[in-house]
Amino acid sequence: MSASPDTRPLIAPVLGATRLAILNSLTEPCTTTALAARHHLTPGTVSFHLSRLLAADLVVRERNGRHVHYRHTARARALLCPAPPAGEGE
Repeated sequence: MSASPDTRPLIAPVLGATRLAILNSLTEPCTTTALAARHHLTPGTVSFHLSRLLAADLVVRERNGRHVHYRHTARARALLCPAPPAGEGE
């Protein structure tokens, strides 16, 4: 799932390009280490951005043994793929 072309310009300045990229890449649960490798960032940097996304209720974390997986929330999905305005698509 990625931000729709109509939404991307609106949310990118609010979230920032890095947080938006991380959020878009959470199409399935992922660890900080995997996200860091995918985005060519340090795990610490990804952890920082995930903490901000977590505080904004855009991601949740789930522990699975020694690993913590992050996934986006319904709020994030609504932000990334908003419903069309009433009357469109009818």
